[in-house]
Amino acid sequence: MKWYTDFKFDPISHPAGYQDKILMTGSCFAEHIGNYLRNYKFNVQVNPHGILFNPVSIVRSLDVCLGNERYTKSDLFFDHGLWHSWDHHEYFSHPDADKCIEVMNISVEKGFEQLTSADWLIITLGSAGVYNLKSGSRVVGNCHKRPSGEFEFSFMKPDDIISVLDGFIHRLFIHNKKIKIIFTVSPVRYLSYGLIKNNISKSALLYAVHHLVNKFDRIFYFPSYEIVIDELRDYRFFEEDLVHPNHQAIQYVCDRFITYFLSEEAQQIYSKIRPVIRAVQHKALHPESESLKDFAKAQYEKIELLMKSYPFLNFEQEKQHFESF
Repeated sequence: MKWYTDFKFDPISHPAGYQDKILMTGSCFAEHIGNYLRNYKFNVQVNPHGILFNPVSIVRSLDVCLGNERYTKSDLFFDHGLWHSWDHHEYFSHPDADKCIEVMNISVEKGFEQLTSADWLIITLGSAGVYNLKSGSRVVGNCHKRPSGEFEFSFMKPDDIISVLDGFIHRLFIHNKKIKIIFTVSPVRYLSYGLIKNNISKSALLYAVHHLVNKFDRIFYFPSYEIVIDELRDYRFFEEDLVHPNHQAIQYVCDRFITYFLSEEAQQIYSKIRPVIRAVQHKALHPESESLKDFAKAQYEKIELLMKSYPFLNFEQEKQHFESF
């Protein structure tokens, strides 16, 4: 008997190398994959405005970065001791307005530099649901725990999602002639919508994305949603809330992404880096033992060899780690 669905899909037709520049944006799943890539020495920036879920807010963030716009105090509002922005996730909020603006603008500047020279833009869409601020007639990226009566909630139709994304793609391709885009849809379910409306929301995103994939030869789709929902499809791969994929599921999706996204040469480099990164993550029970010192010396020598073989990679943090033994 067969107990799970094998989900096979082809690697991307234009695989990435280790020297490619990547910008990732979107839901918390974008952060998971982005942090994984960063951990394994890829040149990646993640979410210049923090975690965002709906297409309108994601495009707003990318347009701000593309135009290298600047935030001012007029873009903020004060609530419960913190200054917030409707464009940003709450981890940009700060009790000092000037500090808040400074951090936001530094992130935009980095986003501008990465986006305009990037080889890849990876967008993870989370939801077709949007919250429209009644007083400002605008879609917000984060409600910042404001009363629900201040917002009007609705679901975007597939054609509206296509219009928003398509317009940005044309603007981006004018500014960056080489960039390619990968779309993925977050497997995190929005149970607050109810299961039926959650599925309608995901379906709208999937329809819009595949329309764009079929329209442009520089746009691709990575099936993180299908991997979790259809291949893993077991609650043992979810956190206790039964909504968010757990560490095992995230690791599995990241491993599948590596084989989908990277060239054979890049995968070979990755396979050499991976043991060293895992060695750094290893927690020593007896840090003063001779065996651990020998282990650290061996890892240090591996790092030096990697640095000579691949001078475009930075292992200073790992070197310092093993120097401490």
